Amino acid sequence: MKRYHWLICLSLIFLAFGCASVPEPPAKQHLTILYFGDLEGHLAAHPTADGRTLGGVARLASLIEQVRSQNDRRNVPTLLFYTGGCLSGSPINEKFRGKATVRILNQLEIAGTVVAPADLRYGRKYFDELVKEAKFPWIVSNLRGKRNANPWLPLGFARILPNGLIFGVVGVTSPAVLTHCSESEAYNLAVDTETLPTKVAAARTGSRDGVNVILSQCGPECDEQLAVDIPGTDVIIAPGESMTKTELTGGITRVTSGVRGEHLGRLDIEGFGRTILILRHKIYDITPDLPEDRITKSLENGYLNRLKNN
Repeated sequence: MKRYHWLICLSLIFLAFGCASVPEPPAKQHLTILYFGDLEGHLAAHPTADGRTLGGVARLASLIEQVRSQNDRRNVPTLLFYTGGCLSGSPINEKFRGKATVRILNQLEIAGTVVAPADLRYGRKYFDELVKEAKFPWIVSNLRGKRNANPWLPLGFARILPNGLIFGVVGVTSPAVLTHCSESEAYNLAVDTETLPTKVAAARTGSRDGVNVILSQCGPECDEQLAVDIPGTDVIIAPGESMTKTELTGGITRVTSGVRGEHLGRLDIEGFGRTILILRHKIYDITPDLPEDRITKSLENGYLNRLKNN
């Protein structure tokens, strides 16, 4: 029975939303999902393997704000997700142990991220400190401590967006999270194809429009299995060195998020009834011609100067 605990919990959440007293949404509603991946401590613009200069969190912030402003004028919600990686090896992350990345993500106002393999590298106590500093949820549906059957992190979340559209997201982490953690024996991780689906709920939301997303760190083969086993999933957003878009079983869209803040992915989604359509998939390059957000630039310079002077 415990295997179905998470599925039952999220179903009750969605039921509560379905019963909430909110205006009926119009026949069609729209949503933009923005996403990017592991910064790897690359806060500033940097040369790439193909000879270009890309990245810089201040330019990334400026582009995100531009998209949000455009969508606000059209009453289209914008949700920004980070596909994980706050403590992966880099001079910035080694020096500030993930705090620089968390502060940048706070400034970018991400909607959430998923637990990545290196996030527990300094142990549970330090990770919990980062979670407290974060202004966004770290979500994971298949990882919990052995001493307490209840998860200590959100499994996911569901929201009624301002235009009436219902959005749900859950997180799935990778088996590699245990190889990076000195306390690996203290955790239970569900990754096999029998138990993992019971930890992930992506069922559609009754008669209301609903978009269901999985933030996944578990790899292409696992994501394909999730597409088969979890009915109602619309999009899987996963990390990846490059930014790609593929179609999995059942027409589920899987996108990968790139690294080092070199690109920003965008999905424009239309929902009506039980039909969810991907209207557009776009990849933005974070190029030197983009303006820089002043506050984010100040944070970027502050951390880079502290790294240089120590």
